[in-house]
Amino acid sequence: MPTPTKFTTETRQTIIEALTVGATQEIAAAVAGVSKGTMSKWMTKGREQTAGSFHDFVLEVEEAEAHPKMRALGIVYREMENRPDLAWKYIERRVSGFAPPVAMPAAVAQPVVIELSFHDGTAIAESYIEGRAVEQDEAAATVLELPAAGSTPPSQAS
Repeated sequence: MPTPTKFTTETRQTIIEALTVGATQEIAAAVAGVSKGTMSKWMTKGREQTAGSFHDFVLEVEEAEAHPKMRALGIVYREMENRPDLAWKYIERRVSGFAPPVAMPAAVAQPVVIELSFHDGTAIAESYIEGRAVEQDEAAATVLELPAAGSTPPSQAS
């Protein structure tokens, strides 16, 4: 004697109700008392048919799965006017290549450090200030003029 089918009107209705409120196919099948594999076989059979109860079941499943998505989109749509972040989320998920603008943090004011050197790589001492070099030795401070562009740095002058 063949095993009675679980593909009954009651089982189908339970699956459709679960999908309509947002359940996955796996959860809907479990709620109806069938395995995910069994439901998958029913879906495959229905996709192969152009008419009949399995074909109708596939159409009902697809429609039921669309309901929670449509409700969610409706909520997002109503809130988009006052919530641009929701509009961006919608766009970035639906349209490839879009992403919300990223707010750049304000630049923190920090001191600027400039390291100078002569053309041969010789470092310029920190004591050079406003166009003149100030050298300090133990005896006395002397002021040297900075060399003009292309001339020899003071450390190489003879």
